[in-house]
Amino acid sequence: MSNETQCGRIGFATVSDCAERAAGIVCHVKTPQAVCLSPDGFVTVEAVAHAIPDDMVGVYTARSSVELWLQITDDLFVSMQERGITGGRGHRHRVISQRRAA
Repeated sequence: MSNETQCGRIGFATVSDCAERAAGIVCHVKTPQAVCLSPDGFVTVEAVAHAIPDDMVGVYTARSSVELWLQITDDLFVSMQERGITGGRGHRHRVISQRRAA
């Protein structure tokens, strides 16, 4: 497994969808994995050694996929509230041109 696997972005996908993808990945790996939430709302599953501590939602080991999905969903909602991440489809880095057609 690579160091990071994308599970979706909050706003483009629901929190439940991102958690389901993350749970599916964690269930197929024998080592503990970190589920991370970036400031831009991207959810990833990463090797614990490579995860940024401030982005970590939690560290999970393989168990029942439903049980894991519920736990990751709850933890993502808590992390979103604590960090003020609302998700959405906006682009933070979009530059609007000030020029007008002549």
